[in-house]
Amino acid sequence: MNFGKTKKKMNEIRKSESAILRKKAEELLKMKSPGITLPFSETESLRLIREPEVHQIELELQNEELRHAWAETEVANDKTNFQSLS
Repeated sequence: MNFGKTKKKMNEIRKSESAILRKKAEELLKMKSPGITLPFSETESLRLIREPEVHQIELELQNEELRHAWAETEVANDKTNFQSLS
């Protein structure tokens, strides 16, 4: 596989992961605040209220994933360090 195809595939994966995170964030927001009604159209409400909230939840989910990856990296580093001492 050449570099261009690999880069394209990675971008597709990132977009897919982003879409999954967005869907999770929207579902969590619905559970957090069901039944909120505003005097705006649905589009305006999404833009003015939901969008920043969804983005915040996306960032929180990404933070959880990063913390998990960091912990896994620390464990792998500890194992490597221990093996090098043996």
